[in-house]
Amino acid sequence: MKKIFSIYLILTLACSAIQAQYYTQDHQQQSSKTSRKIFDDWKERIYFGGNLGLSGWPSAKYFYVEAAPLVGYRITDRFSAGTTLTYIYLRQTIGYSVNNAFNTFQYRSHIFGFSPFTRMFLIDWFFLHAEYNLFSADLIKERDFGPNYIYAERGFVAFPLLGGGFVYKIGRNGGLMLMALYNPVYNSIKDKFPIYGSPLVLRVGFFF
Repeated sequence: MKKIFSIYLILTLACSAIQAQYYTQDHQQQSSKTSRKIFDDWKERIYFGGNLGLSGWPSAKYFYVEAAPLVGYRITDRFSAGTTLTYIYLRQTIGYSVNNAFNTFQYRSHIFGFSPFTRMFLIDWFFLHAEYNLFSADLIKERDFGPNYIYAERGFVAFPLLGGGFVYKIGRNGGLMLMALYNPVYNSIKDKFPIYGSPLVLRVGFFF
């Protein structure tokens, strides 16, 4: 977990350094990369948003539902930090083989967690994003004996997501976001935490 957190921390510091460079340049000379915004009140720096997810049907073999509200704070007009609170319900059938015999495992989990993030806009409609996820979930484990070779046990899992996204602005402070994020430790957690089918995570969200 320390190694995973270090990856997130390094990227966050790198983004902060790049942001500081952009911010200094903008004060020295007006940049045309993005419009400057002046915050008259600290309340204008706070924003809310999140994303909702739904895949499958309650009666299907695979069912996924997610609610993830977020709150952020604009440190500058381009750089912000915040956190997302996440609830996910996941149910799916997992197949595996033992001694050339095929078996299935019915995985079900109520997943709770939070994800501190940093976000930096390079231009008005494109931003870099880094987050560190810490979830409480039912994790898949293996036995060396008995009829139930794999089972699920409650535990914690942590992983970063790194990438960027595009914004379609609506009104003065609102907008829709499309993000493409990459999980650099996917191979180390995919067998115990089957929430993502690949290291690439696509996400649609909103903010206001």
